[in-house]
Amino acid sequence: MEFLSITVGGFRNLKTTRIVLNKSITSLVSTNNYGKSNFLDAVAFGVQFMNSTPQARVRMMGDESCMPLVSELDMNDFTFEVEFHSHELGEYQFVRYGFSFAWRRDDGSGERITGETIELNSKRGGNWSSYLKRNIGKYRPGHSTQRCTRKINLDLNQLAIDVLTAIDSIDINPAIRAIRDLKYGACYPLSTDGIMDDYPLELAGQESGVFSLAERDLPHSLFELKKKYPSKYDEFQSIVCELFPEIVNIDVVSSQLQPEQKQQIADQTQQFQETVSSDSDTLIPYRIRDEVYRIFVTSSHLNQPVSVTRMSDGTKRVIWLVARSVMADIAGVGCLGVEEIETGIHPRMMQDLLESVREVLGETKIILTSHSPHLIQCLPFNSIYVGIPNDNGVASFATFKVDSVNGLSDAAYDRGMSAGEYIFALMSSGEDEEDILKSFLEVS
Repeated sequence: MEFLSITVGGFRNLKTTRIVLNKSITSLVSTNNYGKSNFLDAVAFGVQFMNSTPQARVRMMGDESCMPLVSELDMNDFTFEVEFHSHELGEYQFVRYGFSFAWRRDDGSGERITGETIELNSKRGGNWSSYLKRNIGKYRPGHSTQRCTRKINLDLNQLAIDVLTAIDSIDINPAIRAIRDLKYGACYPLSTDGIMDDYPLELAGQESGVFSLAERDLPHSLFELKKKYPSKYDEFQSIVCELFPEIVNIDVVSSQLQPEQKQQIADQTQQFQETVSSDSDTLIPYRIRDEVYRIFVTSSHLNQPVSVTRMSDGTKRVIWLVARSVMADIAGVGCLGVEEIETGIHPRMMQDLLESVREVLGETKIILTSHSPHLIQCLPFNSIYVGIPNDNGVASFATFKVDSVNGLSDAAYDRGMSAGEYIFALMSSGEDEEDILKSFLEVS
């Protein structure tokens, strides 16, 4: 499955914004505290909303931490739309799905889904056909039926895909299932503290796939990768060794916990639980593993293999990002959000890292956020979305006009700057400079 575009809006300070994913890596760049992270959070929120129960959706529609923060967006609905492609869907292989809902409001008019669309297409650039008319409670079961004629009864907090997924007899069922199977992954932590540790506890019932494990427990995730997908593990190790020539090997080992160790951990866990809560109903459902996992790095600079936890934070973050990228393809993750990729990474390594990651992504797309001019030098202009300067606190992003790129590069050269330095200078200067930046962008 290949993501082609994502549209989100009505979330914190984010205006409805569409990002076209026509490259394997796309970046949102702006100054600090603009709204880059809010875009990634909105995508994660939208995918989670799709896969939640109606009861959970009610709670999400009342989540004050996600509601619009600025006056201009105060009454805006949350909006989410994704366009993707999958050869396996045949004549329905291009899919565009979206929904909107009204946030909780004091007058009681909110907390309801306000719109939903299902559009399918057989070829890139073809005409989209609508398969849902939510406002009149009807859907279209397949291409041969020209109009939306079948009835569908939906509650205020129910999405049509909840119902249509269960109807095996309709032609569009595979496309609906593909919508429900959309996966978005996050690489948000700016620090790898805890992710590399051989932690002996895990939440009961948590996902155990290599990709989901890597978000919180890289040693265990890499152990499973090495055991189940050895060629992918070799690919991961090869990339890391290319990025860090002094590293000659990365190994993952498991150690069995002895009964006395498990008992000691159980006692410590119980003491912690009793400290944080006296109510047994609120106890965190941990379980103790039978074994722990450790990553060891062999370097030509060192006289013995050492634990990855002793590496620099930048090195650990690169290892984690490469691992997540390799595992995203295995897990069928359509899009991966990476927060501030430049954190802890030398600018000269950035280009090599991005090129290496591209090789392992498969159909997975990456959205990077950055406030570094160096990243702009590593990506084509048509894969960069710039935060549009404004004085109302609203975040929106736009890419560059095709015919403006040469002029922008020439203007940067005339000032003795790189294109990235010039763009950030325009973003963080006065009103005249902001107008110059907007003249280079596809601002509606």
